[in-house]
Amino acid sequence: LQAPTTNTLTSSVNPSSYNQSVTFKATVKGMDGGMPTGTVTFKKGSTTLGTATLSGGVATYTTSALVIGTHAITAVYGGSASFVGSTSNAVSQVVNAAVTTTALSSSANPSKTGNSVTFTATVTGKYGGTPTGTVTFKNGSTTLGSVTLNSGVAKYSTTTLTKGAHTITAAYGGSTNYSASSATLTQTEN
Repeated sequence: LQAPTTNTLTSSVNPSSYNQSVTFKATVKGMDGGMPTGTVTFKKGSTTLGTATLSGGVATYTTSALVIGTHAITAVYGGSASFVGSTSNAVSQVVNAAVTTTALSSSANPSKTGNSVTFTATVTGKYGGTPTGTVTFKNGSTTLGSVTLNSGVAKYSTTTLTKGAHTITAAYGGSTNYSASSATLTQTEN
């Protein structure tokens, strides 16, 4: 006679960020006190994410591939000769845009008036990946130009800076998967 089972699913981090690794843990127990064996299938809605073998009544599945949004994750225990299969509670896994960091550098600082200066903005995601979108370069409150990221890097060159100190800002506007961020530097023109 097969014993009924309970099946409890938890998430290692919720909400999580884009590209962040999340581990789902299914704990399956026999209601007769026994230790179920067999496999657990992890699902996102009706889509199978993966399958894991129970060890000590626990099965885990780790992924960093969930897209932005809210996902209903369940764990389905397939049962065995001694234990009845069961489906876990649904975990609403929320995936948010990843935090980014923008770094800004100058090709020459200080520089000479009339000479070309190239500002390079490098945008990185907290959990890896390559941010996309645009970076807007500003001199104080004046917009110099907007440049599309290429492999996480945007460059802007100018020869029009006047003598003195300039506060240069590179502002990344964000995207579906990555949040906005910015960086500033003081560019001195002699």
